[in-house]
Amino acid sequence: MASDLSSIPGLRPKHEAVLTGPLRIKTALDLAHADRRVVHAAMRRLRPAPTLEDIAGWQDHARDLAAAARAEPPGPPGWEQAAAFVVSFETRQTSAEPERRLVVEQVEQAPPEPRQEWPAWSPEAAWTWMLERLETEQAGADPQPAQREPPGRELAAADKQGPGAEPQPESAAHPGRIPGAITAGTPELVLAAGTVRRLDAAGPAVDIPPQAVLRITATSAPALPLQVGLRLRRPDAPSYAPCPAVTAVSGETAEIGLDCLPAGEHAAVLTIWASHGKAAAAVIPLPLLCVPQRP
Repeated sequence: MASDLSSIPGLRPKHEAVLTGPLRIKTALDLAHADRRVVHAAMRRLRPAPTLEDIAGWQDHARDLAAAARAEPPGPPGWEQAAAFVVSFETRQTSAEPERRLVVEQVEQAPPEPRQEWPAWSPEAAWTWMLERLETEQAGADPQPAQREPPGRELAAADKQGPGAEPQPESAAHPGRIPGAITAGTPELVLAAGTVRRLDAAGPAVDIPPQAVLRITATSAPALPLQVGLRLRRPDAPSYAPCPAVTAVSGETAEIGLDCLPAGEHAAVLTIWASHGKAAAAVIPLPLLCVPQRP
C-alpha cells in the first residue's frame, strides 16, 4: 500500500515497531505530520538510534507516499478532494489544571504549511480557518468572489451558479458539507454620516475613515444564532481577528465597528459561522481595506 511505513527507505522494523506502538503512527500521513523531536526521543534507546536528519528523511518519503495515495481515486468517480487537514486535539498536565490546545495543519507536499494553533479546543475557530484555507485556494482558480452573486443568493465557500440559476439543494450542490449552509448578502460599508457603500471584493481598495461600520446580513436554515467576525490576512503568517466577533440573529443585520483596524492596507474576509458546527460556515472576501494614520 502507498501508506505502508515499511516501504520508506532506512526505516527498519525496530523503528516501525516504535512508531506503530508507543507513538501510534500507523500511516505515511501520520509520520509526515509527526513531531520529529518526539519520534527522536522515543527511539533514543535503539542502537543505532536514528538522528533528527534520518527522521526528516523518513518524513520526506512519507509525504511523497501520502501524496501518491491521495492521487489514487479512493471511491466512486466524480469525487474530488478539494483539501485535506490534520486536526490534533492536544493536552498537557501542568502544575495547575490540564492545558488544552487545538492544532490544525493542511496536508501538503513538502514543505508543509505552517501549523495554526489555538489555546483551547476551539472547533469554531478551526473550522473557520480551514474554510479560509480552502477559499484561498479556490479563489486562485476562480476569479469570481462569492459576493458577486445577486444579493441574498451568495453561497458559502466559493461555489458558483450562473446568473438567474435556481439555488441547488445543499446535499446536491456541496457533497460532504454540513447541512444548512449559511448564506450572506453583499457586505456594506456604512460611514459616520450615514452614507452606505456596497463592497465588491474584485473592486478597488476602500478607504476606511473613523467611525466606519461594516454591515452584512446572514441567514441559516434552520435559523441559528450566528457569529460574524472580521479576519485580516498576512503574508507568511496566520490570519487574525483584530476585534471580537459579534453575535447575529439569522436574517437580521450584523455590524462590526472598524475603528479596531490598525493603520495600513489590509486583505480581509468576513467569516460567519454557527456554534458547534451546526451549519456550514461562510467566508466572504472583501476589497483591500486602507486605514489612514490617525492622531
